[in-house]
Amino acid sequence: MNKKILIVEDNEINSKMLSYFLQQNGFETICINNGNEVVNKCHEFLPDLILMDVEIFGISGIEACIRLRMLENFKNIPIFAVTALSHEKFNSEAHNARFDEYIEKPIILSELLEKIVKYMGHN
Repeated sequence: MNKKILIVEDNEINSKMLSYFLQQNGFETICINNGNEVVNKCHEFLPDLILMDVEIFGISGIEACIRLRMLENFKNIPIFAVTALSHEKFNSEAHNARFDEYIEKPIILSELLEKIVKYMGHN
């Protein structure tokens, strides 16, 4: 069975590009564009890893991460913050969210894949 990645990204082009790239590398993906949908979608899809845009529609990616970390089923799932914010600005806003990795936009796909494999292995 393929490992599943939830992509939370409000830019449709970025979302489709990430999804296509990950599918080509053997992962099952699903995309949503709204922070309000994250918890429900996690219960439905049961992802093995989440790529979370920090600045999305609805609640922020930071708030969505905090909410997931409070749920027993998702408190240990790898969640990568994906953001155009500088690392310093991001850290000052997100220190309590407990993201596992920080991915700066524009995303370098080879580096993203390395980090995903580090956390999940490969199919």
